[in-house]
Amino acid sequence: MDGKWLQNLFGEKEDSTLTLTMLHRSHTPVLVEIERSLLRFKSLLTLKDKAVVIAKPAEFQDALTSGDHVRIRWSGAGRHEMRLEVVLPHINLPNGHAGFVCRVHDGVAQPRRNHERFDVSRFSNLKLTVGGGQFRVLDLCISGCRLARAGNTSPIRIAPGHELPQAALLVGSGAKVALAHLIPRSEGSGFICCEFEVMQDGKSPQILQKVIHSVEEKQIELLHPHEHPVEHPVKAS
Repeated sequence: MDGKWLQNLFGEKEDSTLTLTMLHRSHTPVLVEIERSLLRFKSLLTLKDKAVVIAKPAEFQDALTSGDHVRIRWSGAGRHEMRLEVVLPHINLPNGHAGFVCRVHDGVAQPRRNHERFDVSRFSNLKLTVGGGQFRVLDLCISGCRLARAGNTSPIRIAPGHELPQAALLVGSGAKVALAHLIPRSEGSGFICCEFEVMQDGKSPQILQKVIHSVEEKQIELLHPHEHPVEHPVKAS
């Protein structure tokens, strides 16, 4: 399943139930993100009686509570995602695995941010440097990123609304994306979300575009591992 059947699915009045039905019937893998956390995993979903049942990894047994929200994405959805409310944080599935139940809301598959955001947490060669130290990058898009607070080596205090000077994205050991501006916008448990503007020096925009293209390919591979058996590191060249 390459996701092409979803490319023309989203209209202004798209019904969430129709989208979920197609995902269920096609056994399409989805990427699940628990809001206000750093937890993500790949799963399958089942639609039954206006409820969505999603399998969860064993290590996430206590990661959810009733009233939490999760976001799901899938191959072929473009810049769309769906936001679901958790009503039962834990159930035992017939196959012996754990799962949780979400309520289906009437409405559309919600459009994503102005620029699509990608999970880059598994790429150790992508860092943000500021104030002489480095931060691990968790998410990345063409105009912003999410940084991990844990393990950073920068002496600079990060607070929403305060611009950070002389910041750059480091890719591997040589490539650098210089940032003209980097402003923290919001924060959560263990992370902070930042907006940035890339320095228009000729090289930085090109390097960032290559990185975005690379991680986009890796996300497709994650959803379809049998179609893309070989994993490559993020590259800027």
